[in-house]
Amino acid sequence: MARRKSLAAQVLQVYQQRQKAKAAAAKRAEAEIARQARAAERDAAERARENARRDREAAQAWTRAQKEKQAQQSADSRRAEQIVRDLEKRDAARAKELEQKRRAEAREQATADRRAKQQAVEGMRREAAARTAEVEERLRVLASVLRSRPAGLHQLPLETERAFGQGDLEGFAVGVEEAPGPVDYAQGLGGTRRVAFAPEARELVVEVELPGQAVVPSVKQYWFRASAPPAVVPQPRKEAECRTLYRDLVPRLALRAIDEAFAVTPPTLVDGSRSTGRCVPRTGPLGRRSSRA
Repeated sequence: MARRKSLAAQVLQVYQQRQKAKAAAAKRAEAEIARQARAAERDAAERARENARRDREAAQAWTRAQKEKQAQQSADSRRAEQIVRDLEKRDAARAKELEQKRRAEAREQATADRRAKQQAVEGMRREAAARTAEVEERLRVLASVLRSRPAGLHQLPLETERAFGQGDLEGFAVGVEEAPGPVDYAQGLGGTRRVAFAPEARELVVEVELPGQAVVPSVKQYWFRASAPPAVVPQPRKEAECRTLYRDLVPRLALRAIDEAFAVTPPTLVDGSRSTGRCVPRTGPLGRRSSRA
């Protein structure tokens, strides 16, 4: 009986050992599962941390990229603004330079205009003085007709006397007519002349072509008018003064013609000389026709 108990005890003990082994295996399986679960959790946590790190790095990279982009945009904007400011400064400097140049040119032009105006004024003043001097010189010439004595006629008396001695009265008259040829007359004063000789009366008749009243300057003087428009303005001579000057000129011309006739005529041939004048119709500066003298 003791032997059967021992066998049962052994079977029980084997059973119990098996149960313990199963329990230990189950416990080890549970522990393994728990370890694997913890490892999985650690892996998941690690992956989560890695993903989080990557997300943070991506976010930081994006932030840096945005900051760099903004910084680049700001730099580009500042450069663009600087370029615009530089262009505006250059345009302003160029405009200022052009304005200064325009003002300088305007000043130069104004100076040139003033100089040209002054020169024009001086030119007109000189012109007025010169034309007035011409008028005065003309009057002096008219007044000095008798003082301008004929010259170069000392050889002609021999020729006219030779023609008279040969009985060539026409040649004698022509010689007297042509005698004033070498004598210079002022413009408009030297007219043609005809000579006739009467040997019986020993009288020489000289017909002289007198100038018209137009030889007397119809302008008294010229003066500069400064009012706009500036001009050289003539001051007309009074008609009465023109007639007076012409009346004084006619006898001078007649006396000079007689003097020239006596200068070329031998004193033994002519006892007297008579001068007549005829005036050729001409239109003078005043628009009047010269009268017969």
